[in-house]
Amino acid sequence: MGGSGDIDRNIFRFVIRFSVKETALVCLLVAAAQAFYYVTLDLPKNIMNQGIQGQGIQFPKEVLGWFSVDQIGYLLWLCLLFFLAVLVNGAVKQYINSLKGKLGERLLRRLRYSLVERILRFPIPHFRKVSSGELIPMVTSEVEQIGGFMGDAFVQPLMQAGMLLTIALFLFMQNPVMGFAAISLFPFQAYIVPMLQKGVKRLARNAFARWAKCPDCSAKPSAASTKCAPTAPRRGNAPITPNASARSSASASISISANRW
Repeated sequence: MGGSGDIDRNIFRFVIRFSVKETALVCLLVAAAQAFYYVTLDLPKNIMNQGIQGQGIQFPKEVLGWFSVDQIGYLLWLCLLFFLAVLVNGAVKQYINSLKGKLGERLLRRLRYSLVERILRFPIPHFRKVSSGELIPMVTSEVEQIGGFMGDAFVQPLMQAGMLLTIALFLFMQNPVMGFAAISLFPFQAYIVPMLQKGVKRLARNAFARWAKCPDCSAKPSAASTKCAPTAPRRGNAPITPNASARSSASASISISANRW
């Protein structure tokens, strides 16, 4: 972490800060993979129109300038090309997934080192109130999902957008009317989907905040759905035990960290 131990408030800045070269390499591979994906879309059309029906082509057909084939031979040649294109496309995607996994694990390890360094900054009396059983899950299991997200932070959106643009280009190349019909709903989806996602994130953040404020639910997560009321009511005048207070403090710190991320 360069000895600073600072954590960016934005996870995308964290990814760019510590893995800009690796992320750029994976993004370039994703862009190159779209060419093979377009070939896998175009070859089945040629197999049906030219290889089977023989439309717009004269036989015998010269292949690669080396030899001539009849309709059956040309059909087999197109099928071989399609098979090779599918293999290459799958191999490139597998390699991209491997790079994403390595990138996510490296960033997750760096994040854990930074969290441990920040934990060691607390004064010694603080560790008398918070046990190691509460700190270890914060550094291990609770940030595990962040590692997978950091690997996909830039690669997955680029891959999905590239596939979408490749399919749209293929449709426009075949029939412009069909292409316009396919993309006609994109503006509506681009408007309504982010609104729904914001609502889901807001509800999840509120539910997590209620869980963090409830000592019983922080001790037993399975009881969160039954004991936590929407307004988190007080439990009479019952005293709060030291262990419950420590659990509540740790859960509140987790909630603050989650809101920052």
